Amino acid sequence: MAISWANPWMLLLLLPIVWGMWIWWKREERFEPVKKRLIFGSRILIFVLLVFSLARTHLLFPVHHQSVVFVVDRSASVQNQEQVQNLLRQAVAGKNPDDQVAVISVGAESMVEQMLTTAREVAPMSAAVNRNATDLADGLRLAGGLMPAEAKGRVVLITDGKETQGSAEAEARALRERGIRVDVIALRQKGGPEVWVTDLQVPRRMYANEQAALKVNVNATADTGAVLRLYEGNRLLSEQRVRVHQGENVYSFSSAAQQTGFLRYRAEIQPERDTLPNNNQAYGFSQVKGKPVVLVVEGQEGEADNLISALTATGMEVERMTPAALPWSLEDYKRFSSIVLVNMPAYLVPEAKMDAIRMAVRDLGVGLVMSGGENGYGLGGWFQTPIEEALPVHMDIRDKKRMPSLGLMLVIDKSGSMSGEKINLAKEAAIRATEMLSPQDQLGVLAFDDGNDWIFKPQPVKNRREMQGAIGGIPADGGTNIFPALADAYEEIRKLKVKRKHIILLTDGQSPGGQYQELTEKMSKEGITLSTVAVGADADQGLLEALAQWGKGRYYLADQADSIPTIFSKETAMATRSYIVDAPFVPKWTGGSDWFASVKKVPPLAAYVATTPKQTAETVLASPYPDPVLARWQYGLGRAVAWTSDLNGKWSRAWVEWERFSSFWNQVVSWTFPQFETSGLHVDSRLEGNTVHLEAKGSPDAFASVDQLEMTVIDDQLKNQKVILQATAPGQFTGSFPAGRPGTYLLQASAKGKSGQRALGTYGVAVPYSPEYGLLTEGTGLIRRMADAGGGAVLTTLSHAFADNLDSKWGRQDLSLWLLFIAALLWPVDIAVRRISVSREDWDLLKKGLNLSRSSSLSAYTERLGNLQQKTREVVQQRTGQKVDPAKLSKALKKAHPENTVRSSRLSETPADKRASSASPGGETAGSKPSSASDETHLSRLLAAKRKREQHLR
Repeated sequence: MAISWANPWMLLLLLPIVWGMWIWWKREERFEPVKKRLIFGSRILIFVLLVFSLARTHLLFPVHHQSVVFVVDRSASVQNQEQVQNLLRQAVAGKNPDDQVAVISVGAESMVEQMLTTAREVAPMSAAVNRNATDLADGLRLAGGLMPAEAKGRVVLITDGKETQGSAEAEARALRERGIRVDVIALRQKGGPEVWVTDLQVPRRMYANEQAALKVNVNATADTGAVLRLYEGNRLLSEQRVRVHQGENVYSFSSAAQQTGFLRYRAEIQPERDTLPNNNQAYGFSQVKGKPVVLVVEGQEGEADNLISALTATGMEVERMTPAALPWSLEDYKRFSSIVLVNMPAYLVPEAKMDAIRMAVRDLGVGLVMSGGENGYGLGGWFQTPIEEALPVHMDIRDKKRMPSLGLMLVIDKSGSMSGEKINLAKEAAIRATEMLSPQDQLGVLAFDDGNDWIFKPQPVKNRREMQGAIGGIPADGGTNIFPALADAYEEIRKLKVKRKHIILLTDGQSPGGQYQELTEKMSKEGITLSTVAVGADADQGLLEALAQWGKGRYYLADQADSIPTIFSKETAMATRSYIVDAPFVPKWTGGSDWFASVKKVPPLAAYVATTPKQTAETVLASPYPDPVLARWQYGLGRAVAWTSDLNGKWSRAWVEWERFSSFWNQVVSWTFPQFETSGLHVDSRLEGNTVHLEAKGSPDAFASVDQLEMTVIDDQLKNQKVILQATAPGQFTGSFPAGRPGTYLLQASAKGKSGQRALGTYGVAVPYSPEYGLLTEGTGLIRRMADAGGGAVLTTLSHAFADNLDSKWGRQDLSLWLLFIAALLWPVDIAVRRISVSREDWDLLKKGLNLSRSSSLSAYTERLGNLQQKTREVVQQRTGQKVDPAKLSKALKKAHPENTVRSSRLSETPADKRASSASPGGETAGSKPSSASDETHLSRLLAAKRKREQHLR
C-alpha cells in the first residue's frame, strides 16, 4: 500500500496553514491551556484533511489480475473463422478466475463482440462487419478504449497480416506508451493457384456507334484455362475462351456503343483453377455522346402521332413505346434525354416503373413531359403517384368550390382470396379516394364476403383520419356474394342529396346469381353510375364487364394488384366530371419568357384537364380560371413540363394545325434535356480502403460564386447517396463517400451558390474489388512489426495469452471525498470546544454531585454488610447449635478480611469528619483563609482577565 497525490502542488498550502496556526498559538490568550490545545489540534487536523482532499490523495495498491482484449481479424482474406472461435474458447477456459476478457471483431470497421468480463466463456462472433476491408488500427484503437486505466492490460491481435487501411503499427506503438502490451498471432491463409483481374481499360468518352478498344488485364500464379466475358450494363457484349499464363496477361475487345449516355462496363473471368472468386471482376465506364433520344409513351395507338411528327421534323430521334414495354430498371432510362407520357392512364404502369422514371428525372437529369386528354392527370388516376411527385402540378383540384357534390360508394370484396397484398392495396385505394374528396362530398364503404359489413355508411368527408382508420382495419375472410352487397349499396346511395352518385365495385372472385340487370336499371333511372374492377383473371370478368356497361361506368381488369389505387383515383376523378374544363378559350402567356417571347398570341383550345400548380412551379400558359395549361419546373437534376390539353387534336385541333407547332414542341422538349455540356468541371477520384476521395476542378472565374458542389452518387444497385464537396480554393472542391461494394458509381454533379443550384454534368467512378481479395501473400513482416511496436511477441498459441509477463501495475482509490467527509465531521467538534465553557464553579458542582453519589453508595454498602452478617450468624447457629455473639462475629470478620474493614471506615467517614480531622487546634481548617478574602481575590482575577481580553481585541 502507498499514498500518492494527483495534485501534489496543493500540499504547499500546508506552509501558510502551519505559519498561521503558529501565529494563532502565540497570540491567543482567551482560552485555558487545555481548551487551547484541543482547538489547535482540531484545526490542524481539519486543514490537513482539506489540503489532502484538494491534492487528490489516492491510496495505491498492486493489481494482480489481467485484462486481455482479443482483436480478431474477420475480413474476407481470413478463411478459418471457426478455428479462431475454438482457439478463443480454449484460451479463456484456462485463465485465472479474476482475469477479464473482451473480444472485438475487425473488418472495414470494428465492433465489440463481448465487453470485459471475468466469465470463462466467449460469445459467438456474430457482429455484421464489412469483410471487404481490414482496418486493424481501428480494432487496436477500440481495444485501448475498452482497457481500464489501471489494468494490467494486454491486447492479442489475431490476423493474417493483411491490412488495407489505417496503420496498425502506429496504433500498437500508442498502446505500448500507455503500458498495454500487444501480442500477435499469425493466421495462415488458404493457399492454391490464383487468377485475378487487375484492370478494365475503357475510353472515358465515346461517340455512338464508334468502334472502341477495351482491354482487360489479368494476373495469375499458375497456368490455367478460363472464360473471359465483357458486359455493357447487364448485356453480354463478348465471350472468349482464353489461356491464362502465369504472370500478367492482356486481352482486347472491340465494341461499338449502341446507346448514348453513361454506360457501365464489367469484365469477368471464370478460370478452371482458382482460389478466391471475389477478385475475378473489374469495372469501367464511359460517356457516350450522340443524338438526343426522346422516349414517347402513348396510352392508345396513334395518340402521339402528331407529337412524333413534330419532333422528327426538327431532327430529334424519337422512340415510341407502349406502357407495357416501359423498362423496370433505372439503368435503361439513362439513354433517353427526355420521356413524354401522352394521354396515358396510370393503372397501365406499375408503381415500380413510375418510381424508376421519377428517379431518372431526379437523379439522372432525364427530362419528363406529360400531356393531357381523357386519360391524363387526375382523370388518368395519377393522383399521389411517383409521376405526380416529379411533375410541376398537383393532380387534384385544390379549389373544391368549383366541384359539384359527389356521393361515392366503395363496395370492396374482403373474402379470403383477397388476403395479403390485394386487400392491402384495396384499402390503400379507398384511403386515396378520401384524399380526393371534399367535405361537401359523401363517402360510404361497404366490405362484403358471405355477408355485408358496413365500414361506415355514407357521410360527409369531414373527418378523413377517422375514415381512413376504419378503412385500414378491414380484414379478409369468408366467401364471395356480390349481389346483396351491391343492392345494399344502392339502397343507401339513392337516399343521398348530392349532384352526382357513383358506385365502385371491386372483387377477385365468382359469385352466385342475382337480379343484376334489374338493379342496374334502377340505378340508371336515379342517375347512379357503376364502375367495376376485376382483380386478377379468376374474377368473374364477364359479369363485371356487363355490370359496368349496364351501369354506364367503366370496367377495369387489374391484372397487377398495384394498379388498384390508381384505378380508384381515376374513378373518383371521373365521377365528379369536373376535371375536364370543356369551354373553348385562348391560353394566356404568364411566364416562360425564353419560349417564343415574340409570339403574342397562341391558338385556342377546346378543353383541358384541370390541375393545381405546385408552389415552386412556373405557369407558362394559363386558362381564364386560371389553371395551368403549360407549366414547368426543376426537379432534382432534371426538368419536367406539364401540358394539360391533348395532342391528338380532339381538344387542340387549332394547335396541331398551327405553323409553329413543330418548333414549339421542339423548344418544350429540348428544354428538358440534361444540361451537361458546358459545365467546365473535371472530376478525379482516388480510392483509399473503402472510401472514394473526389477532387473536382474548374475555372476559378466560372466557379467564383460556387460555395460547394453536390454529387448524387448512384451505384449499380440503384441506391443513391448525397455527397457534398467543399471548396478548398477558387474552382477546387474536395469530398469523399464510402463505397461499400465494388462496381461503377455514377455521379450527378450540381453547383450550389448564391445564385441557386444548377446542374453541371455526369461523371463516373470505377471501384475495384477490395485489396482483401488481391494476391494471397504472407503478412509475416507486418505481424512482426506490430508485435515489436506493441512491446509484445508473435505468439504460436493462445495458451500464452494470459502469461504472467506483464509489467506491474498499481491500482488507485481516490480518498478525496472521504477526507472531505471526515473534515466536515470534525468541524462541529472545533465549534463545540470553542463555544462551550466549563468554569471552576461548574467543576465544584460536579464534585458535589459525585460526593452525593458516594454517600448513597455507603448506605447501600452498609445495608448489604448487615445482611451478610445476619446470614453468617444463621449459618453458624445451624452448624454449632449455639447462639453467636454479634461483637465476636464482627471481630472475626475484621481479622479474616481487614481490607473490608478499612473500606467500611473510609466510606462511613463523612465530609464533616474529614474537616474535623484536618482542623487546626484553633478550630480552623489547615490552609484555609477567610471567606471574604477568597471572594475578593477571585473578583480581582476576573477583572484582570477582562482587561487583557479587551486589550487583545483592540
